[in-house]
Amino acid sequence: MYIEDMTAEEINRMPKLKYRERMDNELAYQWLFRCFVNEKDYPKTYQILQNALDHDNDTLYYPNPYEVARRLYWADENQYCPKEIFIFMEKAFRDQLYLLSDPLAADFLGDLFYLPRFRHVNEKKAIKYYTVAAKEKQQMDALKLAGKEKSATYRQLMANRLMYTRMIGLYKHYGLVEE
Repeated sequence: MYIEDMTAEEINRMPKLKYRERMDNELAYQWLFRCFVNEKDYPKTYQILQNALDHDNDTLYYPNPYEVARRLYWADENQYCPKEIFIFMEKAFRDQLYLLSDPLAADFLGDLFYLPRFRHVNEKKAIKYYTVAAKEKQQMDALKLAGKEKSATYRQLMANRLMYTRMIGLYKHYGLVEE
C-alpha cells in the first residue's frame, strides 16, 4: 500500500518513529514512506523515492540510506528541499560521517547547512562540517611523507582536495565567503 492511497485516519494510526542511534534500512524506509512529495512539484525526488522503497519487505532497495540520501541531494536542484527529505539526508550523512569517517559526507553536510535551497542555513554548522572535510589535507601530508603518493587513497584525497579548492574559489568569486 502506498501512502498516497491511505486516508488521514490510517496515516494517524501508523506507529510513531522511534529514535535510533543509527539509521538502518528499516528506519530509512519508515521515514521516507511518510514523506509526502508531490510528483508535479518534485519529479526527480518522487522518482527516487519510488525506486528506493521496497514496499513488500518494508526496507530499501539500496545497501544503506546514504546511497538514497546522495541521490536525493542532487534531485530537483532548482527547488527548495522538502523538510522531511532534509531531515532524512542530514541523518544519513551524519551516520556515514561518524560511523564510517567518510569525508564526502562531511562535505554534503556542510552544503546542507550552507546552501539556501535546503532552507536551514547555519554558517556555524556549515563551517564545522567543511572543516572536517578539510582534514583530509593532513591525511595527504602523512601519506606523502610515507612515500605513498601513488596509492589509491592518496589519489582520492587529491581529487577531493581539487574539488574543494574549486568550490571555495567559486564561493570567493561570487562573494559568498570572505578572502
